[in-house]
Formats: sequence, C-alpha cells, structure tokens
Amino acid sequence: MRLSRGKGRSGVTTVEMAIVGPIALILIIGIMDIGLAVWSYNNISEAVREGGRYAQIHGSKYAAWAATQPAGTTPASGPAANDANVDKVVRSYSFVSQSNLTVTSSWPNGDNHPNSPVTIDATYTYSPTLIFGLGTLTLKTSSTMYINY
Repeated sequence: MRLSRGKGRSGVTTVEMAIVGPIALILIIGIMDIGLAVWSYNNISEAVREGGRYAQIHGSKYAAWAATQPAGTTPASGPAANDANVDKVVRSYSFVSQSNLTVTSSWPNGDNHPNSPVTIDATYTYSPTLIFGLGTLTLKTSSTMYINY
C-alpha cells in the first residue's frame, strides 16, 4: 500500500502558526510580566524588612552611644516620622525603579525607646509590559518591628 502525501496542504502549517503564534507569545510575555511583578513585590518586602531592622537597632540607646563616637557614626533613627536614614536603607536594598517607590516610617508610640514599635511601609507602582501603559499595579508592603537598642 502506498501512502500519499496530502496535496494542497503546504500552507497549513504557516496558517496555524499565524493563528497560534501571537496567542502563545502573549501568554509567554504575560507569564514573564507576572513573574516580574512577584519579584518586585518580594524585593520591596525584603527592603522594608531591612529598613525595619535598621530602625530596630538604631533606637534611643544607640543615639546615646553614637554621641560618644567620632563624627561620621551612623545616626539613630526616629522617632520623627519618615526618617531619612530608614528611607535610604530601604532604597539601597530595593532594585526596583526608585521613582515609583514611596517609603514611610513611623513610631506609633512616639518614641524610639527599647520595646517600642516601628512600622515601615512601602508602596511601589508597577507598570506591566503587556498592558502597554493602559494601567498600573500598586504593590504595598509593611513591616513592624520592636526596637531592641
């Protein structure tokens, strides 16, 4: 028995690729975009924890110790809201676009004494590639730690 090759089917593969190709490409880019958004959230979450850790060990007792040290010693953090040093630490640990990142810090008890809480919040506006500028995704994270020193 002889198998015959289908005649007139030479362009079917091209047509199928023209239909399926764009859909597959959009799915691949969408998966990469979601992965980048998750990575961005994870990155700012870690940066906020590092900012909280900085504030945790740079409390009022640290301020008293730092006053006895030579100039150039890292200053204490808080209790004023939105401490510049905490902001600097969070931004140094984040690898996202700095212009889309907002960092706030607060000391709910109004002081930076040991066992007082410090809360660091970050908001990042992520612009997905796939939507082509039609929308953004707001990623928010927060960390509360208690001052140790």
